[in-house]
Amino acid sequence: LHKTAQLLANQNSGNLPDQYERLVHLPGIGDYTASAILSIAFQKPYPVLDANVRRVVRRLLAIEIEGSQSTQQIREFLHTAISPKRPGEFNEAIMELGQTICRVRNPLCDVCPVKSKCSARALGIQSDIPTPKTKVSVVKASFVLLVLCRGKLLLQKNNTGLFAGMWSLPRAPRSKLSAERTISRFLRKEDTQGFEITARLKPRMHTYTKYTDSLTPIVVRLDSVKFPKSASGNWVAFSRLDDYPLPAIDRKIIDEMLALQGPNHRTNPQLF
Repeated sequence: LHKTAQLLANQNSGNLPDQYERLVHLPGIGDYTASAILSIAFQKPYPVLDANVRRVVRRLLAIEIEGSQSTQQIREFLHTAISPKRPGEFNEAIMELGQTICRVRNPLCDVCPVKSKCSARALGIQSDIPTPKTKVSVVKASFVLLVLCRGKLLLQKNNTGLFAGMWSLPRAPRSKLSAERTISRFLRKEDTQGFEITARLKPRMHTYTKYTDSLTPIVVRLDSVKFPKSASGNWVAFSRLDDYPLPAIDRKIIDEMLALQGPNHRTNPQLF
């Protein structure tokens, strides 16, 4: 949209074009945005099609099928139904209807202003449109390692995935191996002389996107006299933790560990 603003400022005196074909060729503007602009700003009869509008029309027409065929039916209906004199208000009204009344779950049919015209309600299938999706959850099990050495905590940088650009506590997949074996295997890549498990915190379930992660936090103290160089992250003083963006779940786990040390935990260099 910033590129579009620059293009319009340089080539069109700062004005948005009022033709669909010109709008959709601008960066960041697709069918939905172009139709919204044309109907609301220029009062042209271009219907918008978002998830709320799609659901309203499918229920009105009792369209049970999914995919391109139903999309074509929805578009044809909207082009016929849209008000030629007040297209912007029509679009805003049908979007708000889907957002507030014709909801995905538990639609408020009794107060719907178009209930008398709704074929899905007449057939009693409004809750079946759209087809309820079965939520697939991938369950993972991980040890969350709070690795301590001389008053510092090991953090790892995430370069990919959901937490890309953030730091986090190291995680090791749980398997049939014992916690000690798993931790030993993880620490082989660190320059360490041995370790001791000093605390096991309460297990946690963390759900994000399609994953459910069963987390088992374990506090580990390294026995190294020589401060190790980490191959996978940074050793961070507790007074500097606020400088590192961490997922909320990691913050909670760290706070739980620190709470075991009492009120002066952040200034105590000999944690555990």
